[in-house]
Amino acid sequence: NALRSAAKSNQKNNFAAVQTKNIIGSKPVSQASANLSQLSHQQLIDAVNCFKDGFALFDAADKLIMFNDRYQTAIGQDSTALELGMSFEDITKARSGIVGFEKNLDADEAWIRKRIDRHLNPTGPFELNSVGGHTFQIHEFKTPDGGTAVFRIDITQQKKSEQELAKSEERFREAIESLHEGFVLFDTDDRLVIFNDQFKKMRPAVEDLLAPGVTFEELLRTIVK
Repeated sequence: NALRSAAKSNQKNNFAAVQTKNIIGSKPVSQASANLSQLSHQQLIDAVNCFKDGFALFDAADKLIMFNDRYQTAIGQDSTALELGMSFEDITKARSGIVGFEKNLDADEAWIRKRIDRHLNPTGPFELNSVGGHTFQIHEFKTPDGGTAVFRIDITQQKKSEQELAKSEERFREAIESLHEGFVLFDTDDRLVIFNDQFKKMRPAVEDLLAPGVTFEELLRTIVK
């Protein structure tokens, strides 16, 4: 586990040293305070690794200082490719060959610059596709000290469900359009959901009013005028 290993290697891993300094400050502290700090740090690491989604934290210099296993898996990097201290730019460049691009260096470079700019100036969630058919929703937030927190949420199944629903709706529309009779469907609130062209031809008086959301009462009042 990348985080757990980092916490245990204070002398060999800059991450642990940096985190300890951030937690206990630069002034001399008692051994008890240091032990408490290490315990709190380990608890933080354990909590981050419990996230069901990918999480990473970059410092103000945009260097990776924390990540969980799911983040490593989500970005498609093996255990030797993703290391603490790497810049977001380095990680992005390493990933540029596995996000679905053809071997087009200009396209890769343009995507890299756009992705880095979005990372440094987050404006809201967005979706990112990767090889293997996975879709991730990316959430990035600036921290008070100038760093950036990143969440990668796997929404692959959600996107598949949306695509299947869209296909079902298209098949349903094709079916009602094949009818020689007029067809109209209202929801439980008596609001129009869908209608076919034959119904529109049969009711020219309400043609301009026909739109999803209009009520049955509105249509009826127009017809009987």
